[in-house]
Formats: sequence, C-alpha cells, structure tokens
Amino acid sequence: MRPLATPFRPADLALRVAHLAPRRATLQAPVDIEEALAAGWLEPWYQPQVNLSTGAILRAEALLRLRHPVWGIVEPARFLPSGADLPWRAVSDLVVDRAIADWRGFAARGTPIGLAVNVPLDVLREPDFVRSLWRRLPDHPAFRGLTVEVDCSAIVDRLDAATAIARELRFCNIGVSIDDAGPGWTPLAALPHFPFAELKVDGGTVRGCATDPAKQAVCAALVEHARRVRVPIVAEGVESEEDLAAVKALGFDSVQGFVFARPMEAKKLARLLARQDAAATRPPAVG
Repeated sequence: MRPLATPFRPADLALRVAHLAPRRATLQAPVDIEEALAAGWLEPWYQPQVNLSTGAILRAEALLRLRHPVWGIVEPARFLPSGADLPWRAVSDLVVDRAIADWRGFAARGTPIGLAVNVPLDVLREPDFVRSLWRRLPDHPAFRGLTVEVDCSAIVDRLDAATAIARELRFCNIGVSIDDAGPGWTPLAALPHFPFAELKVDGGTVRGCATDPAKQAVCAALVEHARRVRVPIVAEGVESEEDLAAVKALGFDSVQGFVFARPMEAKKLARLLARQDAAATRPPAVG
C-alpha cells in the first residue's frame, strides 16, 4: 500500500470506517463451536494496523467472528470461552484459509497489505502444522509474508519451544508476533537471540497510559526492548486521542484500535483500502 499523500489525521480514518460498523443482535446463549464449524458460520473480520508516521494501513489482523442465522454477528467471548477445550486446529485452519483467500482478493484489486492471523502455540507445535501453513502461502510477488500472532503468556511459559518455532517459521516467510505483551513480558529480555518479528502491547496496558505512570513505565520498557532487538512495536486497543498521542510520544511504530477502526468484513476493508490508495495517488489541490 502507498502511504497517504496528505498529512495524516486519526479522525480521517475513523470517519471513513464509522459507517461500516456492523449491526449486532443480542445473543441469548453461548454458541457451540463444533456446530458453528460444521454450519460454516465462522469467518474472519479484519482490524487495520496503522503506521504512526505515515497513516498508511500496514496490515490487517484477522479476528474470528460468527455469523449466526438468528443472532447475527457474535464475538468470540460467546463461542470461544476462556479455558475451554476447543478444536483450535480446525479453527486455526479455517481462519488461515479464509484470510489468505481474502488477501488474494485484496491483491486482485491492487491493494495488497500485510496479513496477520492468531494461532495458539499448541497448534504451531503440532508436527505437520508449520509445513501445512507454508504450503498455503500465496505465491504472489506482492505477498509480504504472513504474521502469526501468539499470546505473550504462552511464549513466556514455554520460551524454548516458542523461540524454536519462531526460528523455523522465519525460513518460511512467516514472522511470529508476540501478542498481548504487558507487565509479564520481562523473561523475554533474557533471550540471547530474539527470533520474533514484532511486539504487540496489550490493550489493558495501553488504555489509560496517557495518565497512568505505571502503564507508561511498562510501555516505555517494551519500546526500549523493541529498539534493542530491532523489531517494530505495536500499541493495541488504542481507543482515545489522548492515548494515541501518548503512544506516539513513547515511540511506538504503529497502532491498532477503535480510535481508527473496529474489526470489519473483508469487503468493507477492501473499500477502505481502495479509498486510501485513491487518496495516495490523488494530485494535491491547487488553490
């Protein structure tokens, strides 16, 4: 994607996506994930990650949603309960396949961007998953590689296994992003070599960092570490102009959050990318 030709204002992107907010029905009961898989109700939605310097959309993170025939769009808390024994491999395969298919659609429209998917560490450790994932990557000159986001706590708990997987994936044009990094990140600092491609700071740490010294300290330490190991750092869950200004001052490279855009369907992201591309190529007004 080309960067925006005009100076970037966060409100610009927010206004462009405000009308894209989906209607959600009130869900009365949990949804069975096995039923949803069998019925084809699951689909990826996308939240843009925005470069703080240029305002360009760098990447889209695929976030799972369920389109129920009665209740409408259902968010993961209702069908992926925390701690439950769930078919993570089947869910991961579905998200990867659908996200790559959507990426091909973006590329066909001339607006290819980076792509990120969430995969549990246990799934990445399955003997055949990495090879299967590599075989599904687009053979396209505009494909920049896939980012796989893995929860920071899982990486810290099994640091040796996680670093080995990250090293292996680097040779497959797949980078591992440490997702939801927060106060418990410090074991990462002891790594003699850092094979991970990115640090993402969790929304609970980012939200309120404009006024909370403790959150500022955690963010600053993570930014410093990212600079030391030479990886980009992303602020997640940015929901206010005050926190946006704070993460920019702290030195974050990019941001993701409601201040820019909520997760959206692939077709709506495609329209947003087309508008950005048109704005980047539009000649400046002469007045």
